[in-house]
Amino acid sequence: MDQDDTPATKKLKVSHDQEPNFQPLLVSYNDKIRPMLDAHRLNNFFKEGIPLPTIVFIGDKSSGKSSVLESLAGISLPRVCTRVPLIIKLQHHLDHVPEFSLEFQKKTVMIIEESQIPEAINSATVEIAGNSKGISNVPITLVVKKNGVPDLTMIDLPGITWVPVGDQPENIYDQITEIIMEHITPEENIILNVLSAEVEFTTCESIRLSRRVDRTGQRTLAAVTKSDRYPDYLLEKVTTNAVNISYVCVRNRIGNETFDEARIQEANLFKSHPSLSMIDKSRVGIPVLAQKLVQTHDVIISKCLPNIVNEIKEKLDEWTSRMSGSLKKTLEKLLIRGEVVGLPDKHKSCDIARLAKMVDEFKIELHAEGESFENFLVDEMRVLKESGGIRLSQFAPEYAFSYLLRQKVSKISDLPISFVNKVWSYVESVSFEVLKDHCESFPQLYSPMKKASQNALEKIKKKFLQRAMDMIEMEKNTSYTCDPNFLASWKELKSANYDRLSDAVEGRRSKWIAIKGYGDVKVDHLFDVPANVREQAFDLKMTMVAYWAVVLRRMVDWSALNLRYWIQKFVTEMGISVFTDMMLPGCGIEKMMEEPRSVAEKRILSLTEVTEPKNSI
Repeated sequence: MDQDDTPATKKLKVSHDQEPNFQPLLVSYNDKIRPMLDAHRLNNFFKEGIPLPTIVFIGDKSSGKSSVLESLAGISLPRVCTRVPLIIKLQHHLDHVPEFSLEFQKKTVMIIEESQIPEAINSATVEIAGNSKGISNVPITLVVKKNGVPDLTMIDLPGITWVPVGDQPENIYDQITEIIMEHITPEENIILNVLSAEVEFTTCESIRLSRRVDRTGQRTLAAVTKSDRYPDYLLEKVTTNAVNISYVCVRNRIGNETFDEARIQEANLFKSHPSLSMIDKSRVGIPVLAQKLVQTHDVIISKCLPNIVNEIKEKLDEWTSRMSGSLKKTLEKLLIRGEVVGLPDKHKSCDIARLAKMVDEFKIELHAEGESFENFLVDEMRVLKESGGIRLSQFAPEYAFSYLLRQKVSKISDLPISFVNKVWSYVESVSFEVLKDHCESFPQLYSPMKKASQNALEKIKKKFLQRAMDMIEMEKNTSYTCDPNFLASWKELKSANYDRLSDAVEGRRSKWIAIKGYGDVKVDHLFDVPANVREQAFDLKMTMVAYWAVVLRRMVDWSALNLRYWIQKFVTEMGISVFTDMMLPGCGIEKMMEEPRSVAEKRILSLTEVTEPKNSI
């Protein structure tokens, strides 16, 4: 069966009365390729080195390659021979104001108006290949960001020349074929042979070169130009398919015709010309060529998709691993070692000093929890009475001490929790700032990596808070210390203060006295309290004062120690969490690859605007 008569190709047949489509490549692309790329979430990776199919234009010198390319792309190109590889990267632009730039030899030249493109390409060609007829394999890349163009890359290569002209070297043919083979060899690239209608197709050099790398012709098409000038025997040429390649006859723009005018003239030519009208409509016209290119593009993507997906996964694994490792190192410097890091915001200096300041503030808050200095020993006497009566000094009931301890711990129990929340809020803000800085080159990674970081933060914070609550419960329900300063402090407090208290109470000389290590207290309510009751209550109070100093030191040390421990755990956990969470199916990386819904809706709307015909008035 002739390749042009396959079922897939029959779908491309159009009637003689069909109006020409003025944006053939875009319409075909949006119909078949865009849904595939969106479905596999590849559209964010056009700029990241992923080898998606590229359409490579090859043919003899002056065969009309550049004219066919500009007809398909809708971009005006120089009307001179191509002397360097011209890579045209079309990118659909949501903004209706287009952007054009030329990249060559590590330079980027911005182009203001579309009409300036040919001149800019000519200037760059002269800079690379000289003023005469010489060629070069140094490419020029034209980036076209325009509303209504498909995301495609097309390459126009120098035309095949057998005889050197001007300053061209003797091996000009070898140089050109080397350039051509470099671009048509990759299996993901589509080869478009551009042939003049006057030549014998089966002996054409570009066909011979393409068959060397694509024997079956699955990724090769042929555009036949100058059909209006050489119509004789063209029907026989395009239907006698000896080399298994699909031919499409086209008419390029002539003179100052617009693209719309050229398509109308093309449609009229193949509709009314005596011999050209005999060629089946599935073999004529730029719109048909565009459809066949896209159909081939579709097949190539389907074939290459597993490799493309694997390559994307490898790149994403590499990005995520590198970024999570760099993120961990920066956080270690900032939060653990206290080194200065070059962040562009407030977190530039030693953040470990800020954490130390938070510990100091926590210490001050703990010590600031005041007691009643007017009811000195009242609580102690009440608790002693409730616990079974007054006993000998140094033998205060355990219940009395434990009860008073629980009361004191309960009063400050919210402070360790508040400390953890305050510290972790700061760690979170620092971490997200560092993460944002690391994702500057890959903004699409920030959201999923932030979510993974939040998971690590919440996981570690939960453990930190649980430890804080455990500490509070231990201090409430267990009284113990092996601190050698405790007994010494208790004895000093008793010996330094009790005689002064007794003298003041028994002599009824003053309502207030200074208790060393405690503060000024009111004592007139103790004038009529029996001495043994007062003494045991005072002993209980001084025991609590000495022990409470141990508790506060223990809480501060514990909090500082756990702070460092859990920050270290967090930094390690964050590095692991960012990598593993991002790699989970349906999470992280896959979410990142999805086009935002708002962007997709805006893109579809803008494409509808440029592809739907306007109603005439």
